[in-house]
Amino acid sequence: MEKQLSIKNETLWTKFVHSNEFGVLVPLVVLVILTGLVNADFLTVGNFTTILKNVPFQGICALGIMFVLITGKVDISVGRVAGLAGMIFPFCMMRLNMPILPSIIIALAVGAAFGLLNGFLIVKVGMPDFVATIGTLYIAGGLRFLLTAGYPLTDLPFDLGAWGDQVVLGVSWPFWIMIGLFIIVAFVLKKTLWGRHLLATGDNQEVAALAGIKTVKVRMTAHMLCSIFAAAAGILLTIDANNGLPQSGDGWEFRAIAACAVGGVSLSGGKGSAIGVLIGVLLLYILENALIMMGIPSTMQKAVNGAVLAVAVLFDMYKQNRKIKA
Repeated sequence: MEKQLSIKNETLWTKFVHSNEFGVLVPLVVLVILTGLVNADFLTVGNFTTILKNVPFQGICALGIMFVLITGKVDISVGRVAGLAGMIFPFCMMRLNMPILPSIIIALAVGAAFGLLNGFLIVKVGMPDFVATIGTLYIAGGLRFLLTAGYPLTDLPFDLGAWGDQVVLGVSWPFWIMIGLFIIVAFVLKKTLWGRHLLATGDNQEVAALAGIKTVKVRMTAHMLCSIFAAAAGILLTIDANNGLPQSGDGWEFRAIAACAVGGVSLSGGKGSAIGVLIGVLLLYILENALIMMGIPSTMQKAVNGAVLAVAVLFDMYKQNRKIKA
């Protein structure tokens, strides 16, 4: 009996060691240890509280874009969609005198509409994903400023700013909402039929269609979920900051893609996990914080992030080539 348990534990450990998540977790742990040795202030509770307070918004955005990346496509409009939803939410409350819940629903619906438009252009029309989403990027980006003539919406009603400042077990509510979403998505990908269909569609769309999977519906849903998650991130940022800023969301798309690539999501489709994306997001944020702690100029931080993304993509290409040769 003990031997069987030992074999089972060894198998679980072996699977974990060979998983993509373990491959991302190791450099994260090494980074934390090395930075802690260089600067003792890095390992303080206050520093990690600050990091975790900033993670949720782009973390949720990265989780959403993971769906599209798994299908083998990309969506670079997510940052502007997040910013637009983050403006529509307070606009409905402050200018249209609407309650909180309808305001949230409308903001999420706008996000879903952009996802539907992206899906229609890419999946139905056959437009290249980069071209389609750069178009919706500019549409959403322009609407952010058009909505309030470029002015921010400050001091949210219903005491939402106070809720955004609340701390539970050392971190904010948006962080726990993000963790809840990651757990749900991890379950969906691993345990549901739709999750398996998504991975199969990304791996080989033609074979998936021959197997009876409704690949068009799966891909359309992936685009809608991507934009809905982006909208949710924008709403949470507005609550956390206690204001809606038209420029919110700028640059989020590239950091989200980088987090996914670092987290083991294949940019050619067919592979990805929510846990891997979460570790990827944490790795990028901790890396930025580590660079600051080490006294590296801020001008070099983006260069380092770009280098990390390039290495992650090259590693993914290497694995894909090995898979083809095998």
